[in-house]
Amino acid sequence: MLEKTTAFHRHGPSNPRSHLVLQVMAAMLQLRCFGPTLSPSLRFAGWTTDSVLAVLAAIPSFFFLSSRSIGRQPTTRHRSPLKPRSLAAHRDSSKVHLGVSQALGFYTWVESHCGFIHNESTCRAMSRVLARANSLQNLWRFLRSNETLVSTATVTSIIKVLGDEGLAREALAAFYRMKQLHCKPDVVAYNTVISALCRVGDFKNARSLLEQMELPGARCPPDTCTYTILIGYYCERSMETGCRKAIRRRIWEANHMFRRMLFRGFVPDVVTYNCLINGLCKTYRIERAHEVFEEMQQIGCVPNRITYNSFIRYYSVVNEVDKAVEMMRAMVARKHGVTTSSSYTPIIHALCEAGRVKEASDFVVEMVDHGSIPREYTYKLVCDALNSSGEEGFESDLRRRIEDGIDARFRLVSQKAKKAVGASASVVQVLLSRLRLFLSPGYPYEEILRTFHNQTGNFMCSYLPMFKSFNRTKGGLIQSNHGRPQPLQYVVNAAFLASVFSDYLDAADTTGWYCGPNFYSTDIDYILGNNPQKMSYLVGYGTRYPKRVHHRGASIPKNGVRYNCKGGWKWRDTKKPNQNTIVGAMVVGPDKHDGFHDVHTNYYNYTEPMLAGNAVLVAALVSLSGGKTGIDKNTIFSAVPPLFPTPPPPPAAWKP
Repeated sequence: MLEKTTAFHRHGPSNPRSHLVLQVMAAMLQLRCFGPTLSPSLRFAGWTTDSVLAVLAAIPSFFFLSSRSIGRQPTTRHRSPLKPRSLAAHRDSSKVHLGVSQALGFYTWVESHCGFIHNESTCRAMSRVLARANSLQNLWRFLRSNETLVSTATVTSIIKVLGDEGLAREALAAFYRMKQLHCKPDVVAYNTVISALCRVGDFKNARSLLEQMELPGARCPPDTCTYTILIGYYCERSMETGCRKAIRRRIWEANHMFRRMLFRGFVPDVVTYNCLINGLCKTYRIERAHEVFEEMQQIGCVPNRITYNSFIRYYSVVNEVDKAVEMMRAMVARKHGVTTSSSYTPIIHALCEAGRVKEASDFVVEMVDHGSIPREYTYKLVCDALNSSGEEGFESDLRRRIEDGIDARFRLVSQKAKKAVGASASVVQVLLSRLRLFLSPGYPYEEILRTFHNQTGNFMCSYLPMFKSFNRTKGGLIQSNHGRPQPLQYVVNAAFLASVFSDYLDAADTTGWYCGPNFYSTDIDYILGNNPQKMSYLVGYGTRYPKRVHHRGASIPKNGVRYNCKGGWKWRDTKKPNQNTIVGAMVVGPDKHDGFHDVHTNYYNYTEPMLAGNAVLVAALVSLSGGKTGIDKNTIFSAVPPLFPTPPPPPAAWKP
């Protein structure tokens, strides 16, 4: 099983999706039993603390991820709920139970059969896995059995995980269990549980813990962070409490906590001041916000960009744009921060609403000159306002810089999302469907494999036009990447997966996704020339195809002259067709309006050939050309041992 584990130790544990982690996750998904029959390869260098931590850290993303968690921001950026919630209601309970059992089995296996000695770090990681699964009985049982490895930091990390999941009551119970585990709470543990309680609006218990810390002779007195947590959540919850009286009450409590902090001799830092100023600005108490701002500078606490942005947002909302601009200029003049898109965006929106379109466009130009890129909505808002007012639009160079920056930001966010959710999730689901259809593992694996199969069916159905999950161009091309550039590589991915899944169902005579070949054959026909441009996006196929592909070997003539990198720019910038033809290369394709420009200069959006897209295109064409009888039902999983016990022999014939 672990033949390729040496690659993990060569590259280090910094990559959680290493070969070792993927092999262990594959064994868990195949329901392999972690016991004597599962032994490492002879070439395996042995388990280390980093490798065990990497495996345990990957388990929640494979087994505990709920549909509501996909695409949400990290917990520090995501809007916290007011009421306690349980993500277990939105998870697949069978997958969660499987993940817990496999994690515990792996934890025991590496120690009993691989000679690894667990330490405090691995015990803490295993505890976090059980807390993420909301398997509290298993968690307390595990902590009692590993009591020598449990420390205050371990219980604090458990409290943080439970607080991030919205389980404030369970987090408080874990805090009070510290004494049973022979751990003494420190100020970090107090701050963590107070944050978990404030996050769900339980300020009563949070204040009770603070009063315990403030008692004379208390072992854990509060610090600046303790008061900052309460002040920040009072201000954050002020606008979510409903009536105006409740809002004033929350802001009063935040101010009272701030004065209480000063009375006890604590010096607020910039984070404390930012929390209070932001809450005051959001509740339109601008005079008090300026008083706090002046006090902040008098005690020598230097404000930063976040401080000024609170005032900028307030003045932009109340249509006092000139004061917002004045605050931004003051920030730069006093060298208290650098302007970014978060500083410019409120001002630009307020100027557009006030009809001062020319000034808004000037701020966009200034923003780009300072190295920031506006958000896509802001950019379109200003462009539409310029068109409506008859003003002159942005220059072509500036427009290209902004659009390239927006596209680069989208690619970066997409890469992070793929890394978090798993870029190959749909591929894995299709393979698990094949495992269920062709091997029929039976009980007890049928239930979880049927769940994966149903998820695969729902995912494939999203490709069909009737469900309208994806937009389509007027020419009929599915916009799998939601109208962004380079669409064809995503289209061939969808066509290949749909073709394979449909073939699986046909070969197994299984009811399910019967769309026939219409979906994927239509998109492949679009690529090969059945589109509004009447152009084949596969170079060399048909009579009309891209002649200015951005490819060095295709552009530079074979004349015996060696051209360096800059020397090739002559051929890159020319309007003439390529000197050579790279037959079979698929370009990135048209835009969301079926438009295509066969030019060298805008190669990223139209004429860039991509190896990744070509590889999947070949697979899709092979899948389309092959019949359903050509599927070998055992090729991929021929090495997988039987996943179910051999049935007993039939009973002997009955004799009267």
